Amino acid sequence: MGKQKKDLPKKPAKKNTKTTISKNKASTKNKGASKTNKPLAPSKSNNKTKVSDKTTNKKINKPKQVNITKVTKNNNLPKKERTLPSNKIRINKVVIVLLTIFLVLICMIGATMAWFTWNTSQENTTTIVTPTDSIDITYVGGSDINQELNPTATKEEGIVKEFGITRSRHTHLYIDVYLKMNNLPDGLKDVSFKWELYQESALINQGDFSTYNQGDDVKLTVPSVSTSLTEVNFTLYIWIDGNMENPLTMSKQNFNFELRVDVIEQPLVENYIQAGLLLDLQGLTPINNNTWPDNQGNYNIELTDVTYNSINQRYRFNLTSSYGTANTPIIPSTGDFSLEVFFISGANTIKDQAIVSQKINGTDIKEGGRFKLNIKNTTGTKYELFTFLNVNTNANNGTNVTYTINNNISPYTAYHVQVVRKGDKIIQYLNNEKVSENTLSTNSIISQADFNIGRWNDIDAQAFEGEIYAIRVYNKALTARELENNYNVDLINYLHREERYYIKDYLLLNELRTTNDGLYLETPDRYVFKGKTVNNYINIGDDTWRIISIEPDDTLKIIRVTNTLSSIAYDASGNRTSQASSYCLNASNKPPQTTDYYGCNAWSSTPLLTTNYSSGNVANDSSLNATLNGSVYQNFPNELTNILVSHSYDIGFVDTGDTYTDVKTKTTTNTWIGKVGLPTAYDVLNSYKVQYDISAFNTDSWLANLSDNEVTI
Repeated sequence: MGKQKKDLPKKPAKKNTKTTISKNKASTKNKGASKTNKPLAPSKSNNKTKVSDKTTNKKINKPKQVNITKVTKNNNLPKKERTLPSNKIRINKVVIVLLTIFLVLICMIGATMAWFTWNTSQENTTTIVTPTDSIDITYVGGSDINQELNPTATKEEGIVKEFGITRSRHTHLYIDVYLKMNNLPDGLKDVSFKWELYQESALINQGDFSTYNQGDDVKLTVPSVSTSLTEVNFTLYIWIDGNMENPLTMSKQNFNFELRVDVIEQPLVENYIQAGLLLDLQGLTPINNNTWPDNQGNYNIELTDVTYNSINQRYRFNLTSSYGTANTPIIPSTGDFSLEVFFISGANTIKDQAIVSQKINGTDIKEGGRFKLNIKNTTGTKYELFTFLNVNTNANNGTNVTYTINNNISPYTAYHVQVVRKGDKIIQYLNNEKVSENTLSTNSIISQADFNIGRWNDIDAQAFEGEIYAIRVYNKALTARELENNYNVDLINYLHREERYYIKDYLLLNELRTTNDGLYLETPDRYVFKGKTVNNYINIGDDTWRIISIEPDDTLKIIRVTNTLSSIAYDASGNRTSQASSYCLNASNKPPQTTDYYGCNAWSSTPLLTTNYSSGNVANDSSLNATLNGSVYQNFPNELTNILVSHSYDIGFVDTGDTYTDVKTKTTTNTWIGKVGLPTAYDVLNSYKVQYDISAFNTDSWLANLSDNEVTI
């Protein structure tokens, strides 16, 4: 077989898709892209996620009831299919009955009304793809499908297509299944038009056609299927879910597609090359007493402010104080060596980032042979990955040389780097592809300072931001075949297995934007969803929520959009009186009526505030506060309450004539700590891509639309 590309395609940003975050992974209704040989796509950085929840309110002066929560770190949200409120389901069932009667009446007068006809573009073909001389991909009964499809109660009553992969030799396969939309009318872009893909009886992925467009090449396997089986069988279901509302626009439509299977075959590997292995740091080995254990037992790597991502089995380094040190050199001064580093880049910055180095400590010490694997912003917009070496034959300062590996790396992306010194050559590989070969005198030395990870030295940190899967150092030049072996072992150990995302990791990888609708970086450590059409959906239990923001402490502020509450008084009659609450001057009933009640414009009692109200005390929480953090909270599913945290909420007052800047400032003048609260005026204004004052309020943001159209107050 010919040489296979070993690069793993970078995951494409999903456009306007709804995301379901499972306990151990995030899957999307994925609008995929054709396979590319880009930098390795990671399962992304470690920020262990918590969630805070809120419910929206467009009318600023009269807070509406909402549901808000925050989720603890180290937890992911369970994957469930999005459900609608029970009353919506009942309405849908009525609509389906009406549609059925309508169809019957049309048929009685002689018309034909099929929902749609599904054709594949390849007819009478049994073996669709033969990627190598040992692999066949076959469709049971051929690939030609020509069938009318109507709403059904189960997927088994729709289109069911089985296909399988067999091969004659025992190798490792990475399998991707694609569905290309050759013809997809707008009338079929509905959430009730669904698909599910199974390997044997195990669900691989699921989605619907509501966000796809004609010409899209949708990847159904997220992540790729990784297997060493000699026979693998799949079943694809496509059907119209008759348990949901099915618009009449779906009738008389024709859907044409191509079903494609891509396979990468690699030889089975069992372990890293052992000959000459000096240092073997593996993310598979968890942190132990603030050390990264060396699997060779040769070195003790002491860690400072480094955390361990147990989900994705990586060591995380921050941009300020994280580093590791062996307190001794490891890369030899002269002679052959090999350095292998498998890492994920962080958010690119303007400064140097030393991933590994050997450099003497101290401000003005510039010794010959100082060495580092480095990331640097070189042009203001591009970030270069290179090896730096001060070339000299002695310990005196020599000539600085850089050996470029990649001149434009991406944030939050996995890179596999191999640097080999062999005789008078420095040879570099990126993702198992040779990228450079340069001459280096055999007399040139490598500094014998301490081997460091994540920094340059004690004075000039040049701290690395990102995560590291593995680091290996050999006292020999690995051959191309040995380098390929280690690369394949790394892929199998870390990437070619089930990818498991923290929510923040997933969003930063797929939804981060600088233009158009999506997730925006608001401050150096806070992210906000802006625009009208954003992919910020998550499912918790039977409820669907939407993400407002990712807070600096890695919590998510979320708002519930299903099973919303009926009307709840902000203050029930008699809840607070001016006698007990000196701030609430008009809180009592206005005698003699019992219905003319002013209430009190305070969210919580004074003791629960982190800052006091401007004048007077408040005895009780508002009725809405008490309800949300009482009965509503108690009825949340365990999947949610297990990951909720108390959090600080802004509750400052704003006026109808306030500007965007006024709202931003005033909102933070009072804060409250709790688990379920209200969204702020600033949350709503900040969900626009441009700055609006309250007087210019419109429906150009998802959160403004939510308060009008989706949340029942």
